[in-house]
Amino acid sequence: MRILFINERVDYSNATSYSLDLATALAERDHEVQVCTGGGELLEQFRERSIETYEVSFNMLSMYKLMGYLRKFDPDLVHVQSFRSYEFGRKMTSRLEKPVILTVHTRPDPGVRELRDRHLCGTIAANEVIREGLVNELHMDKKLVRVINRGIDLAAFRPGIRNYWSPEDERLPVVACVGQLSEEKGQHLLIQAAKLVLDQGIEAHFAIVGDGETAASLHNLVKELGLELNVTFSPHIAGRQALYGLFDIMAMPVLRGGVGVGAIEAMAMGRPLITTGLGEMLDLVQDGETGLLVPEGDVEALAARILELIRNPAEIARLGENGRKWVERDFILEPMVDDTLEFYGECLDRIEEESAIEA
Repeated sequence: MRILFINERVDYSNATSYSLDLATALAERDHEVQVCTGGGELLEQFRERSIETYEVSFNMLSMYKLMGYLRKFDPDLVHVQSFRSYEFGRKMTSRLEKPVILTVHTRPDPGVRELRDRHLCGTIAANEVIREGLVNELHMDKKLVRVINRGIDLAAFRPGIRNYWSPEDERLPVVACVGQLSEEKGQHLLIQAAKLVLDQGIEAHFAIVGDGETAASLHNLVKELGLELNVTFSPHIAGRQALYGLFDIMAMPVLRGGVGVGAIEAMAMGRPLITTGLGEMLDLVQDGETGLLVPEGDVEALAARILELIRNPAEIARLGENGRKWVERDFILEPMVDDTLEFYGECLDRIEEESAIEA
């Protein structure tokens, strides 16, 4: 099967890691995958895995060359990798006249307009919460929406030999947040919680990993609270697996749901996760068993959960081990690939049947 992926950007986002994992697995099964994108930091990662990429510029000459390239590739279907990429890909999909499948990684915002595209033949929702939003808020035909859980490559995300932190260690415990720097990701809440933790006389270090629109305001907040020696900022790096091994506790106090692949990766690496009990995170974390949940926007509760783990290091190990087992059970890459291929086939078969009826 020839499949065209469309990503507005290949950056450090859920959609890009999803595309990279899925494209690699499909290619290993002898399907041909090519990626059209506006560019991004992770282009080279696709090329390193022999996934052909085409950078798109929307001017007349570039579009002419692009359409020639795509018609030569002649995909069997187009897989748009996120809501963000949907509008980006409309010019391509409308000219190609090929079946389109869309993957949605987060519940649609209120007021998002319905998708009315005659080429759209199926939608993949990354969990049941998202499926409900697509059906109830965007009025998608529920027969055309399939829930396929996000899977990750467990061989790539595997706990190392580093022991879980304990008070006997000569180093400080490290509490980290990995993800795009934005208001909805809640990094500002972690910085405020760090102040409360340190004010209790607890010695700990905090790490914020990522890039984004709130970077300057987060740096300013650290200075205002006098935490320059206690909070470290780092840009995204390509090999995030190595980073997780440096951290002891992962804190992701998001203010809006989404399938947090960073949360799944952290759990796969055996890192105990503290996150917000809302939306899709409720599908990822069983409070007290595979992680810890806090109310949305509650800085004091977040600080209390961090203190709970630092004061009870056996809980760091227990939650980390339980989280890894949870991911091994429900977030494996291979079933995601199997289900996606099955959905591709169902969509193509349905189009063929409808065409035969019309004829």
